Amino acid sequence: MTPSPTPTFDKTPAVAAIMQVLESYVPIKVQAMSRIDGSRLPEVVIDPALESQRRAICWLRNHGYRYVYYSRYPTIKSITFNDKAEVTVLMRITEDAQIVDDRGTPIDPKAGGEYAAIFQLRQIGGRWYIFCLNTSEKGELDKCELKFDDPSPCG
Repeated sequence: MTPSPTPTFDKTPAVAAIMQVLESYVPIKVQAMSRIDGSRLPEVVIDPALESQRRAICWLRNHGYRYVYYSRYPTIKSITFNDKAEVTVLMRITEDAQIVDDRGTPIDPKAGGEYAAIFQLRQIGGRWYIFCLNTSEKGELDKCELKFDDPSPCG
């Protein structure tokens, strides 16, 4: 899978900082989901997105699963400032990944694919953090919303 071209954005200091957070998130997410190690998530993610990511890690750990990423290409489609300290980023993500058990046997060989993603970031103390993220295989997303209807698998 090859990434689609990323639109050019004015590289204001805020946009550059936001893009840096999103670029940093990719290896941190891969580490969290493939090694079942969320220790670096707070570098770029805050609640409620942090809770969502931790729940995903706990679910994987409880089942003896992990992700194996072969490739992951996020493409930023738009960056919209909601105000000076909050921004919404729309993306397309193309990834080749599998969920495997502790022996490496694929559990979900279709865990990757191409999907829409929405990220909301908030500036706190001069740094940007992801506080909401959603994905959809069906198309573009118009709002970011995290709901926790089920009890936490973290116990």
